[in-house]
Amino acid sequence: MKRRNLLAGLLPVVVVPLASAQQPGKMYRVAMFHPTHPHSTMSEQGRSTSWRALFEELRRLGYEEGRNLTVERYTGGGQEETYPQLARKVVATQPDLILSMSEGVPFFADAAAGRVPIIGYVDDTGAAGLSTSLSRPSANVTGIVTDPGAIVGKRFEMLREVRPEAKHVAMLAPHRHWEASGWVQRSEQQHGMRLTCLCVASPLQEAEYRKAFANLDHDRPDFIVVWGGSENITHRELIVGLVNEMRIPALYPIRAFVEPGA
Repeated sequence: MKRRNLLAGLLPVVVVPLASAQQPGKMYRVAMFHPTHPHSTMSEQGRSTSWRALFEELRRLGYEEGRNLTVERYTGGGQEETYPQLARKVVATQPDLILSMSEGVPFFADAAAGRVPIIGYVDDTGAAGLSTSLSRPSANVTGIVTDPGAIVGKRFEMLREVRPEAKHVAMLAPHRHWEASGWVQRSEQQHGMRLTCLCVASPLQEAEYRKAFANLDHDRPDFIVVWGGSENITHRELIVGLVNEMRIPALYPIRAFVEPGA
């Protein structure tokens, strides 16, 4: 699914907390967070089609920045260690809504403690203990699950069909996400593969991605599986170029990685 369509589908959910208590003349405040995108990208005039789609849909639904909507933009700059502190800062401003385009939603949920509605672009709200259901949230968190366990399993099944001889698979992911996942145990038990981390250290920027790939020479995998989180999507062109240079087959999570030449 294209990210533009995904975000357009997210917007009706985003606006629900605002529309349900809409007051004539009220100025609504939305805090938007992305782990890597700069502030300039997070607008209708930015070069990101995803953010443009979001603001276009907001305007179609009657919410226009500068008229009845104030947007506060926050970026993590790829520095994972600052996410919890930044989450507390965002929550302290008490916006009407927090939109987190990051798997760091738990940081916001912990800081908000149920007081601020949070829309998340998250791996799995259930696994993170944030909500039992997205359609009927049990807490203050809802949104889109990007990578539920069933999809991860299907990707490994596809990998096994495409490259049955693969014994060693490397997962390209941030240290934070790798340490919180149960991928290793599942892949070894269910698919008979040795899974290692092609881990990217903070700050999640070009230099650290290049450093991670430089270490592949010491333990070269048969296949690379690319995690579909926001940081990797931001650096998708760089990732595709590095994978192609290594000449290692790779499995990508979304179409956006294929378009630059994967």
